[in-house]
Amino acid sequence: GCTFGDDGSGYDVAYRSFCAIARCHDGRDPRETSLTGKVLARLGLSQPMQLIPWAYGEGKEWAKMADLAPLCLEGAAEGDKVCAEIIGECTTALAGSVAALRRRLFGGEGAPPIVLVGGLVSAENPLARGLQEKLRTHGDLRGSEIIRPRSEAVLGAAAMAQKWGQRRNREDRC
Repeated sequence: GCTFGDDGSGYDVAYRSFCAIARCHDGRDPRETSLTGKVLARLGLSQPMQLIPWAYGEGKEWAKMADLAPLCLEGAAEGDKVCAEIIGECTTALAGSVAALRRRLFGGEGAPPIVLVGGLVSAENPLARGLQEKLRTHGDLRGSEIIRPRSEAVLGAAAMAQKWGQRRNREDRC
């Protein structure tokens, strides 16, 4: 979760977006970004400074921040360089997390498949495409098959449970 660093999550994309908006607004980053207008419009705000009370407001949950991530994906798809940079940072962090998990679970053995599920990586967007590219070229992950499920994860889990149950029934009859 976001408390321990949820690299590449919707919250992370939105958090990095807020930081980029602040840098562009106060001059630390001289670039223009469509992200400012997109976020302000979504939240019904008119000035970047209004993001501060919104972000620190009472009852603010991480999910409300994460809901803003698609705006950065949209900006990246439209060619906004600030948005593209955010997505690039997130895909690099995600690929690093996958590589670390692979080393931890499998050591140097084989190239297990990588299944892309959940939130932002399940849809066709700049983050999902960028992550797939980084997974294909990351030294520790080369050779791993990248799988994009054709159905919801819950349906796959139900199908696996059904197969397990059928196998169990056959074993019980023997």
